[in-house]
This record gives sequence, C-alpha cells and structure tokens, in this order.
Amino acid sequence: MVLRNQNPPAYYLLLAPALKVLEMAGTSPRTEVLALRIVTFLMYFIGGVLLIPVFWELERIWSIRSVYGAWLAGTILLANHHYASTLGNDTLSLLLTSLMLLTGLRWLRKGTSWSFAVMLLATGALSVTKLTNLPLVAFPPVLALIAKRRGFPPVRPRSVWLFWLPVLPVVLFLIVNALEFGSPLGSSAARNVFASFVHPLGPVEKFLWVLSADSYNLVTFGLHPSKITAFLMMTFLMCGAVQSLVYIARMKNRIESILHLACCGVVVAVLAGAAVLNSIIPGVHWQAFRHYYGWLPFWTFAIIAFPLRIALRVNIGWPKE
Repeated sequence: MVLRNQNPPAYYLLLAPALKVLEMAGTSPRTEVLALRIVTFLMYFIGGVLLIPVFWELERIWSIRSVYGAWLAGTILLANHHYASTLGNDTLSLLLTSLMLLTGLRWLRKGTSWSFAVMLLATGALSVTKLTNLPLVAFPPVLALIAKRRGFPPVRPRSVWLFWLPVLPVVLFLIVNALEFGSPLGSSAARNVFASFVHPLGPVEKFLWVLSADSYNLVTFGLHPSKITAFLMMTFLMCGAVQSLVYIARMKNRIESILHLACCGVVVAVLAGAAVLNSIIPGVHWQAFRHYYGWLPFWTFAIIAFPLRIALRVNIGWPKE
C-alpha cells in the first residue's frame, strides 16, 4: 500500500509497529489515529527542538549566533502546528533533517565516528521518507568537501564512497517501483486519483498570496490570503536580502550574512518552482502542497533575518571581526 500511495516507506514503516500493538490491544480506529497523531507530533516537536543544538554547533564552528536556533525552533513549532499533528511524512522529515545537520556538524567539529554514522543513517532515511528530500543527500559529500578545504577532520581517500551511501535507499525504492508499476514514481492510477479532486489556482499573483499565507498558517492568526500578506512577506524578504548583501560587501559577519542570503534564495526558488508547477501541471493544488512546508525553516529564517539582525545588534551587539 505504501508504494501504491506514491510515498516512500520510511515514515509508514516506523509507525507500523505502533499500529500493530494498538490493533492487538483491540483499540478503536479513532483511538488508533489519535495515538499515531501523538507519535507524529512528537517527531515534529523533537525535530524543531533539535534546531537549538544545531546552532550551538554553528556558533562553535563559524561564530553564527546560537540564539537563531531558539528563534527558529519556536517559530517553526508555532507557525506550522496546523499539520504537525496530522499523519504525514513531513514531520519525520523535519526530525531527520535536524538530526542530520546536528550529527554532521558535530562530526565536522570533533571527528567522532558515531556522529558520522548517524549522519549517514539520517540522510539515507530522509531519502526514503519523501522524494522531495532527495537534494539533501548532497549534504554528506558537501560536508566532506568543507572538511577538506577547512582542515577539519580528514577524510580518508578509501572512505569517500561512504558519503554516497544515503543515495542507495532511494535508488532501491525507485527500482522497486519501476519493476512493480513500470514507473519509478509508482502507479499512475494513484496519481490520477489524487489529481481528480484538486485544481490549480490562478492567476500567478493569487497563487503566490495563498502559498505565502498557507506556509505560515496565517489564517489561524486571523490573516487571510491577500495582497497585503504577500506584500509584507516579500518586503521582509527583500530587507533581509539587501541587509545581507551590504554586510557581505562590508566584510562584516560574512558567514552569517551569506546564510541569510542563501535562505532568501531558497524562498525565491520555492516560490518560482511552485508557480511554474502550478502553471504547467494542471490538476494539482500546488499552493496547498505540503511538500513546500518542509522549507519552512528557510522561509522563517529569511523573513525574520532583518528584524532579528536589528534586535541582536541593539540588545546584544555584533561580535568584533
């Protein structure tokens, strides 16, 4: 059923034992769903909280302020609560992404073998949790390149192939799909069922308003999709980008500014990609597609970059170069 529903199996295989225990205990279907939602919410909560030690590592390695981790974790847990308790593989994606980042950065700083192994396992699990996580398998080899250039824990030439191990699970999944359904993406019948009850949203301007509102669950806080919400989002985004460019040009807090700028770039890429998909592939409700919400950390980081930068400068002060 996992393959027929177009989803990689990691999230569902992880919940299968808990579901089996509940069924053996004779619980009602409603109780089973509630219990699984609680487990799913815990995945999401732990994934958000783990961002705090991720920024501890970033501060130790590159002097990026650890306070960003607390801001980021709090914003993610508050803004995305509308689907955090539902049954979906987005929650496991956040947990595994945070675990991958934490153990990878810890390996970069200390060179411990256990953190290296956990990083590879988390990355491999990410690849078979959601297909949209596939770009994240580049994290280990990129980290190895950084380690080599910056003089961090050395990478043995014979061990370089280990950094590509996370690709194997998703390759196996695609091969199984191709053998069973004739397509690596699974059954076309399941995709047609999904497309039968959703519709694209146009024009592009309206699509972007709705996407920006959905990404932050603004309706819950009384802000409905409109030109105003989209304008505010893009204003903060541009302020963050300009501020980061200025700091890069002035060689002040360069790494931190590049991180902000990269997040702004991800926001633009997600908006552009979603708009293109909405226009060229009809039958999919792209503005409400939960896969985009996996990029919420970048959205949040980009949007709060400018006001948070000002708050840090006023209340704490920037470290001297």
